[in-house]
Amino acid sequence: MSVPISEYEVGKHPDLPPPPGTVGVWVWLKNNLFSSATNSIQTVFALWMLYGIISSVVDWFVISAVWSGVDADACKTTDGGWINGQCWPFVSAWFEGMMLGRYPDGELWRLVATGIFIAFGFGWSLIRSAPWKIPVAVSMVVLTPFVAKALIFGGLGLSMISTTELGGFTLNLFYLMIGALWALPVGILLALGRQSRMPLIRILCFAVIEFFHGMPFIILLFTSSVVYPLFVPEGTEFDKIVRVQFGVTLYFSTYVAELIRRGMQAVPTKEIEAARASGIAPWRMTTNVILLEALRVAIPGLTNITVSLVKATTLIGMVGQLDFLGVINVAGTSTDWLGFIPSGYAFAFVVFACVCFSISGFGRYLESRFPPSEACKRNFAANPSAADATHAGHSLA
Repeated sequence: MSVPISEYEVGKHPDLPPPPGTVGVWVWLKNNLFSSATNSIQTVFALWMLYGIISSVVDWFVISAVWSGVDADACKTTDGGWINGQCWPFVSAWFEGMMLGRYPDGELWRLVATGIFIAFGFGWSLIRSAPWKIPVAVSMVVLTPFVAKALIFGGLGLSMISTTELGGFTLNLFYLMIGALWALPVGILLALGRQSRMPLIRILCFAVIEFFHGMPFIILLFTSSVVYPLFVPEGTEFDKIVRVQFGVTLYFSTYVAELIRRGMQAVPTKEIEAARASGIAPWRMTTNVILLEALRVAIPGLTNITVSLVKATTLIGMVGQLDFLGVINVAGTSTDWLGFIPSGYAFAFVVFACVCFSISGFGRYLESRFPPSEACKRNFAANPSAADATHAGHSLA
């Protein structure tokens, strides 16, 4: 027997259950996937395509794959042809080269030390209760490129190792690490410069941003690695890895600059007026109010640009750098493993997919931990140029 509603005080009545047929899995499927004949056809077609893709991937990597063997004969059919599946013995035989290139085995501790240094520094800056988080984060951004170069290639009393020895996926990570670390501060400076009241600085930053926006990424790589040495005085030398890294950093910093500038424009006027009314210094208002809110709202776009940078590192092989794909091409054309390049590319797909997924997950974590104000989010979403800047990093060609 139900209790009369009058026995409950106003606002104290318990919530009633939803009406029948309005909640549940089947109701959601009907409302979102099978709400009409057109949606039902599209859903069935999408499921059919998804099934075909997943079944093909599982068949290649698991069912038809060869998991053990010592040479290429393990991945060939009885008539001497290649199997239609992943050749894991090929990956196992070339795994060290794919990951490290020609880096000396006795100096691998340097790469481990570099990874520990980076993980400890940035991990410390993400701990909520850790002291000196901001100084540690700033120090990591400034010092990491120099410390990494000294550890990996020599310096600070360590023996020198040629930059040509580093290759494989570690070289891709090196470009990603340095490019991501320096593209953010350089992009912030360019964004602040473009918003500056000083005409010379504003015009200079505008010219730099627009020039590199209009240049295809591969042209910039060729310019920094091949054309640049032709215009410097004889005897002046910069290592190719430094020149390419400079081009990669500068190219992506211009996209970061546009994204940060759009974020600064999205900061609500009332927040800026409140900061001015409190009497704080202009530089402190810029860093603690405007720039901080712009960085918060730009986190999804910065994540997209970082993912684009991961994919862009695969193009460095076109300027003579022996990166991950370069090692796969060398391995697949060797006499012992001739014709197994598809297995190497499939393995590279798995590795890069894991890296991009990890970056996306970390970006979602930062977005949930440092959410911007609702007014800033609305202003940023209402600005169509902000969306262009968010996805600009995908234009690599």
